[in-house]
Amino acid sequence: MAVRRPRWLVLNRRAVVPSLALALVLFLVIWGVGQLISRGAGKVPPQEMLKTGLEKTKASVSFRYQAETRLTSEGKSDMEFFSKVEGEMVAPANIHMQGTMMNTPIEFIQVGDSAYFKDQPSGRWVTLTGNRLADSELFYAELNPLAYFNFKDVPELKFAGTEKVNGET
Repeated sequence: MAVRRPRWLVLNRRAVVPSLALALVLFLVIWGVGQLISRGAGKVPPQEMLKTGLEKTKASVSFRYQAETRLTSEGKSDMEFFSKVEGEMVAPANIHMQGTMMNTPIEFIQVGDSAYFKDQPSGRWVTLTGNRLADSELFYAELNPLAYFNFKDVPELKFAGTEKVNGET
């Protein structure tokens, strides 16, 4: 009497292994293509991406910022801070900025046409009415950090990838 081996009724055992291997390969290819597309490969050219990013940034009606201005001397590896400030701006003319300039603490508030400086030794506020210091070039970069984005020429750009900020790419 011959021993009968069990037969697969639904699936052919010889076809299952190659089918699973093919499905795995297809899944990996589709996943890889999705990763490349989501990372920007083949999307917007870098020059266009910079232009769009700058336009959207300059069109912001409110933002927070940190700005550092450094002075360097030729032959010296160390850098001195000229200014290190942080602030927030609400267009068109509401600004709050604080930090240090030339190793001196500074705090400034602009509300419409009135500017307020904090006198650091006394802690009192000095008011300058009818004055829009935010529009002057005196503290141009510190009060208007978007001035850093006025490029004359950007010779070569290269897409460096993306990063997650607050869980979003």
